[in-house]
Amino acid sequence: MMKDIPYNINIMNERGIIIGSGESERIGTIHQGAVQALETGKMIEVWQDGHYEKKGTNEPIVIHHELVGVIGISGNPDEVRPFCNIVKTTVSLLIEQRISLEHLAHEANRKKSVLEMLLNHQGAYTQK
Repeated sequence: MMKDIPYNINIMNERGIIIGSGESERIGTIHQGAVQALETGKMIEVWQDGHYEKKGTNEPIVIHHELVGVIGISGNPDEVRPFCNIVKTTVSLLIEQRISLEHLAHEANRKKSVLEMLLNHQGAYTQK
């Protein structure tokens, strides 16, 4: 997405730790704006660069009524705010798609296990 948006994008996990960033040196650090966004459940705007954060927007990601992370876009909040919702929606859709695919894979594995159990059964079948 950073090819399309001329600002740095950060993705933070449910604890506010940066897990993805256009600035690789920031990965693994705690982002205080993200922590605040997770605590309040609302977008947090940072207006001045700090030691562990840069000015920008921090929008919580909510999947199935659960806070799963934060999308942060570095830059003047008035400039980056319009991009925040687009990035958040895209990331949310990707997360939801992954959850759905994992659910489908789990169901397929469960059905396969039952079938293997039936096919590999030794001896007579009981009514049960």
